[in-house]
Amino acid sequence: MDAFVSQPTAHCHAPQPDRVPAIKLKEEIKTRAATTEEQ
Repeated sequence: MDAFVSQPTAHCHAPQPDRVPAIKLKEEIKTRAATTEEQ
């Protein structure tokens, strides 16, 4: 497990910043879908 933990440290740097915009995009899509459904 230690070898596995030491490898993704550099690899884990990318997914976290990528996930934040992805979550924001998903929230925007949900809000847009909700607003379009109301109209």
